[in-house]
Amino acid sequence: MADAAQLQALLRSFPFLSDQPDELIALLASRAQLIRYAFGQPIARPDRTTAQVFFLLQGTVRSVVMADRFARRVATLQRHEVGAVLAWSALSCDRNWETLLASTNTVLLAVPYDTFNEGLQRFPALATRVRGSVNPAELFGVLDRYLNDYPRLLTDELIRAAVELADSTPAVTVTQASLGDLPRDPNRLWLVAAGP
Repeated sequence: MADAAQLQALLRSFPFLSDQPDELIALLASRAQLIRYAFGQPIARPDRTTAQVFFLLQGTVRSVVMADRFARRVATLQRHEVGAVLAWSALSCDRNWETLLASTNTVLLAVPYDTFNEGLQRFPALATRVRGSVNPAELFGVLDRYLNDYPRLLTDELIRAAVELADSTPAVTVTQASLGDLPRDPNRLWLVAAGP
Protein backbone atom coordinates (compact mmCIF):
# COMPACT_ATOMS: atom_id res chain seq x y z
CA MET A 1 0.00 0.00 0.00
CA ALA A 2 1.34 3.42 -0.96
CA ASP A 3 1.59 6.15 1.64
CA ALA A 4 0.23 9.70 1.21
CA ALA A 5 3.53 11.13 -0.06
CA GLN A 6 3.83 8.38 -2.69
CA LEU A 7 0.24 8.90 -3.83
CA GLN A 8 0.84 12.65 -4.11
CA ALA A 9 3.97 12.04 -6.18
CA LEU A 10 2.05 9.68 -8.47
CA LEU A 11 -0.74 12.21 -9.00
CA ARG A 12 1.73 15.04 -9.57
CA SER A 13 3.41 12.96 -12.34
CA PHE A 14 0.28 13.22 -14.51
CA PRO A 15 0.38 16.20 -16.92
CA PHE A 16 -3.33 16.74 -16.20
CA LEU A 17 -2.47 17.65 -12.58
CA SER A 18 1.18 18.74 -12.79
CA ASP A 19 0.37 22.46 -12.60
CA GLN A 20 -2.23 22.17 -9.83
CA PRO A 21 -1.68 23.43 -6.24
CA ASP A 22 -0.23 21.13 -3.59
CA GLU A 23 -3.43 21.46 -1.53
CA LEU A 24 -5.48 19.92 -4.37
CA ILE A 25 -2.99 17.08 -4.87
CA ALA A 26 -3.07 16.36 -1.12
CA LEU A 27 -6.88 16.30 -1.17
CA LEU A 28 -7.03 13.85 -4.10
CA ALA A 29 -4.31 11.64 -2.60
CA SER A 30 -6.06 11.52 0.77
CA ARG A 31 -8.80 9.33 -0.64
CA ALA A 32 -7.03 7.70 -3.59
CA GLN A 33 -6.47 3.98 -3.81
CA LEU A 34 -4.57 1.64 -6.08
CA ILE A 35 -6.75 -0.82 -8.00
CA ARG A 36 -5.63 -3.70 -10.22
CA TYR A 37 -7.57 -5.01 -13.20
CA ALA A 38 -6.79 -8.21 -15.07
CA PHE A 39 -6.64 -8.46 -18.85
CA GLY A 40 -10.15 -8.14 -20.34
CA GLN A 41 -11.78 -6.98 -17.11
CA PRO A 42 -14.27 -4.09 -17.51
CA ILE A 43 -13.25 -0.90 -15.72
CA ALA A 44 -16.14 1.41 -16.62
CA ARG A 45 -19.40 1.18 -18.55
CA PRO A 46 -22.09 3.77 -19.28
CA ASP A 47 -24.76 1.60 -17.65
CA ARG A 48 -22.81 1.22 -14.43
CA THR A 49 -21.79 4.00 -12.07
CA THR A 50 -18.03 4.02 -11.75
CA ALA A 51 -17.90 6.89 -9.24
CA GLN A 52 -14.13 7.19 -9.64
CA VAL A 53 -11.64 9.00 -11.86
CA PHE A 54 -8.77 6.71 -12.82
CA PHE A 55 -5.14 7.59 -13.41
CA LEU A 56 -3.39 4.90 -15.48
CA LEU A 57 -0.14 3.87 -13.79
CA GLN A 58 0.65 0.56 -15.47
CA GLY A 59 -0.68 -1.35 -18.47
CA THR A 60 -3.01 -0.31 -21.26
CA VAL A 61 -6.73 0.34 -21.36
CA ARG A 62 -9.01 0.20 -24.37
CA SER A 63 -11.90 2.63 -24.76
CA VAL A 64 -14.65 1.05 -26.85
CA VAL A 65 -17.85 2.37 -28.36
CA MET A 66 -20.96 0.45 -29.29
CA ALA A 67 -23.23 1.24 -32.19
CA ASP A 68 -25.30 -0.55 -34.80
CA ARG A 69 -23.11 0.99 -37.49
CA PHE A 70 -20.28 -1.47 -36.71
CA ALA A 71 -20.27 -5.01 -38.08
CA ARG A 72 -19.77 -6.43 -34.58
CA ARG A 73 -21.61 -3.50 -32.92
CA VAL A 74 -18.40 -2.56 -31.06
CA ALA A 75 -15.20 -0.77 -32.06
CA THR A 76 -12.08 0.53 -30.37
CA LEU A 77 -12.21 4.28 -29.91
CA GLN A 78 -8.80 4.73 -28.26
CA ARG A 79 -6.00 2.81 -26.60
CA HIS A 80 -4.79 4.52 -23.45
CA GLU A 81 -1.23 4.22 -22.17
CA VAL A 82 0.40 5.10 -18.86
CA GLY A 83 -0.35 8.73 -17.98
CA ALA A 84 -3.96 8.74 -19.20
CA VAL A 85 -6.83 10.06 -17.09
CA LEU A 86 -9.93 7.89 -17.47
CA ALA A 87 -13.63 7.81 -16.52
CA TRP A 88 -13.94 11.58 -16.10
CA SER A 89 -16.79 12.19 -18.55
CA ALA A 90 -19.38 12.09 -15.75
CA LEU A 91 -17.60 15.01 -14.10
CA SER A 92 -17.79 17.19 -17.20
CA CYS A 93 -21.33 16.40 -18.33
CA ASP A 94 -23.03 14.51 -15.46
CA ARG A 95 -23.18 11.27 -17.44
CA ASN A 96 -20.65 8.48 -17.87
CA TRP A 97 -20.03 7.90 -21.58
CA GLU A 98 -16.96 5.69 -21.29
CA THR A 99 -16.65 1.93 -21.75
CA LEU A 100 -13.17 0.96 -20.61
CA LEU A 101 -11.54 -2.48 -20.68
CA ALA A 102 -8.14 -3.54 -19.38
CA SER A 103 -6.06 -4.49 -22.44
CA THR A 104 -3.31 -5.87 -20.21
CA ASN A 105 -2.94 -6.40 -16.49
CA THR A 106 -3.48 -2.84 -15.35
CA VAL A 107 -2.85 -0.72 -12.25
CA LEU A 108 -4.94 2.41 -11.76
CA LEU A 109 -4.96 5.09 -9.10
CA ALA A 110 -8.65 5.71 -8.33
CA VAL A 111 -9.98 8.96 -6.86
CA PRO A 112 -13.66 8.99 -5.83
CA TYR A 113 -15.93 11.40 -7.71
CA ASP A 114 -17.02 13.09 -4.47
CA THR A 115 -13.38 13.91 -3.68
CA PHE A 116 -12.73 15.08 -7.23
CA ASN A 117 -15.90 17.21 -7.12
CA GLU A 118 -14.70 18.76 -3.87
CA GLY A 119 -11.49 19.65 -5.71
CA LEU A 120 -13.50 21.14 -8.58
CA GLN A 121 -15.42 23.34 -6.14
CA ARG A 122 -12.32 24.53 -4.30
CA PHE A 123 -10.00 25.00 -7.29
CA PRO A 124 -11.61 26.89 -10.20
CA ALA A 125 -8.72 26.26 -12.63
CA LEU A 126 -9.28 22.50 -12.41
CA ALA A 127 -13.05 22.95 -12.71
CA THR A 128 -12.60 25.01 -15.88
CA ARG A 129 -10.26 22.38 -17.33
CA VAL A 130 -12.63 19.47 -16.62
CA ARG A 131 -15.98 21.11 -17.36
CA GLY A 132 -14.72 22.70 -20.55
CA SER A 133 -13.42 19.41 -21.92
CA VAL A 134 -15.19 16.92 -24.12
CA ASN A 135 -14.41 13.24 -23.79
CA PRO A 136 -14.02 11.43 -27.15
CA ALA A 137 -16.55 8.81 -25.99
CA GLU A 138 -19.09 11.56 -25.33
CA LEU A 139 -18.41 13.17 -28.70
CA PHE A 140 -18.76 9.79 -30.42
CA GLY A 141 -22.11 9.15 -28.73
CA VAL A 142 -23.50 12.53 -29.75
CA LEU A 143 -22.17 12.30 -33.32
CA ASP A 144 -23.46 8.74 -33.67
CA ARG A 145 -26.97 9.86 -32.75
CA TYR A 146 -26.77 12.97 -34.93
CA LEU A 147 -25.59 10.99 -37.97
CA ASN A 148 -27.88 8.03 -37.36
CA ASP A 149 -29.98 8.78 -40.43
CA TYR A 150 -27.05 9.74 -42.64
CA PRO A 151 -27.39 7.77 -45.90
CA ARG A 152 -23.79 6.53 -45.89
CA LEU A 153 -22.80 4.26 -43.05
CA LEU A 154 -19.88 5.99 -41.33
CA THR A 155 -17.68 3.77 -39.18
CA ASP A 156 -13.96 4.49 -38.99
CA GLU A 157 -14.54 8.11 -40.03
CA LEU A 158 -16.81 8.64 -37.04
CA ILE A 159 -14.25 7.18 -34.61
CA ARG A 160 -11.47 9.36 -36.07
CA ALA A 161 -13.68 12.45 -35.90
CA ALA A 162 -14.59 11.84 -32.24
CA VAL A 163 -10.96 11.37 -31.20
CA GLU A 164 -9.52 14.21 -33.31
CA LEU A 165 -12.24 16.77 -32.52
CA ALA A 166 -12.43 16.16 -28.76
CA ASP A 167 -9.48 18.41 -27.88
CA SER A 168 -10.79 21.36 -29.91
CA THR A 169 -14.49 20.98 -29.04
CA PRO A 170 -15.61 23.13 -26.13
CA ALA A 171 -18.20 21.89 -23.69
CA VAL A 172 -20.76 24.55 -22.82
CA THR A 173 -23.37 24.42 -20.07
CA VAL A 174 -26.53 26.14 -21.21
CA THR A 175 -29.61 26.99 -19.20
CA GLN A 176 -33.01 27.87 -20.61
CA ALA A 177 -32.31 31.51 -19.72
CA SER A 178 -28.91 31.61 -21.45
CA LEU A 179 -29.97 29.79 -24.62
CA GLY A 180 -30.43 33.08 -26.47
CA ASP A 181 -26.87 34.13 -25.59
CA LEU A 182 -25.27 31.38 -27.70
CA PRO A 183 -23.38 32.87 -30.64
CA ARG A 184 -25.21 32.43 -33.92
CA ASP A 185 -22.50 31.02 -36.20
CA PRO A 186 -23.69 29.21 -39.35
CA ASN A 187 -20.37 27.34 -39.43
CA ARG A 188 -20.82 25.86 -35.95
CA LEU A 189 -22.89 22.79 -35.11
CA TRP A 190 -24.35 22.65 -31.59
CA LEU A 191 -25.00 19.13 -30.30
CA VAL A 192 -26.68 18.30 -26.98
CA ALA A 193 -24.89 15.66 -24.91
CA ALA A 194 -27.02 15.71 -21.76
CA GLY A 195 -30.01 17.47 -20.34
CA PRO A 196 -33.79 17.35 -20.14
